[in-house]
Amino acid sequence: MDLGSSIRRRRKSSKRGQRGQRGQPGQGGRGERSDRFRLWPPWSGEEGSMRTALRSLGTAIEEIGRRPSGLAERPWLLAALVVGAGLGVGYLVATGFFFRPAAAPPALQGVPEMRGHTLGLATAALADSGLAVGRVDSIRHPRVPAGIVIGQSPLPGRTALPAAAVRVTVSLGPEVRSVPDVTRLPGSRAAAVLEQSGFVVAVDTVQATAPAGQVIRIEPEPGTLVAIPGDVRVAVSHGPPTVPMPALAGLNQAAAFNLLSALGLVVSEVDYRYSLLNVNLVFGQYPAPLTWVELGSEVRLVIGQRVRAPIGTFFRRQPAGSRNDEEEAG
Repeated sequence: MDLGSSIRRRRKSSKRGQRGQRGQPGQGGRGERSDRFRLWPPWSGEEGSMRTALRSLGTAIEEIGRRPSGLAERPWLLAALVVGAGLGVGYLVATGFFFRPAAAPPALQGVPEMRGHTLGLATAALADSGLAVGRVDSIRHPRVPAGIVIGQSPLPGRTALPAAAVRVTVSLGPEVRSVPDVTRLPGSRAAAVLEQSGFVVAVDTVQATAPAGQVIRIEPEPGTLVAIPGDVRVAVSHGPPTVPMPALAGLNQAAAFNLLSALGLVVSEVDYRYSLLNVNLVFGQYPAPLTWVELGSEVRLVIGQRVRAPIGTFFRRQPAGSRNDEEEAG
């Protein structure tokens, strides 16, 4: 054997020894890299699935490295394994720590009907539905009694998150005011004052002895408390009834007085005037006949009076029949 062949044998034997040492676990080369890979990742605890996946990936890479061909002869395969391992580790870290999936949303609760109930019953209904009473508003309502729920938000039938607050509006009842005394005002002015106070006014016109347009009655009476808007009736005088003035000419005083009293008229003054043809008879009146006058109106009469005879007549003899005529006329 020559010197060259002996040197070549020694080199081959030394290379085989180095390959055997790198293939043994717990020593240098691939075995050491495999042991170091088993110690990674450094964290532990809740992420058991992640640790298991990483161990499986490391074991696969180690098995590939133990193949006789080796990764040194195929660098592209080593690069692909490194990139794949990096992507896998990045995905696991991102989904396990930074971008965890959101928890499932809680079940929505239906909003119950609370209008028409008291605040206590509405609160109990919300508690049974998993909701709570939020802001409570109060307003005046002309017809709903105090303490009754007249509004809510959200409306009935809608859905809300558990323990969500529901806004409620409660009635304070109708506003109450006293009826003002407007009997001294004219009818139109009294109705305007009552309407401005919030009342619903109905005006009735009646015939009465009071002057036309004057308020004679208010229902309910002034000072009575009435819920707004309340109904108030006002009676306004249309004036007393009227009658036609009768013709009194030719009647004596007693007959004229009786007729005027029956018609509701009053004789205020009697004027006696001398007359030749209407002695003790009415021959003048005011108001004039057929004039429409109100009941209780005053009437002035003019009644004739005998003309006095001259002084010389007392010494003259009168006819026998003339004295009887005068007595009958008297």
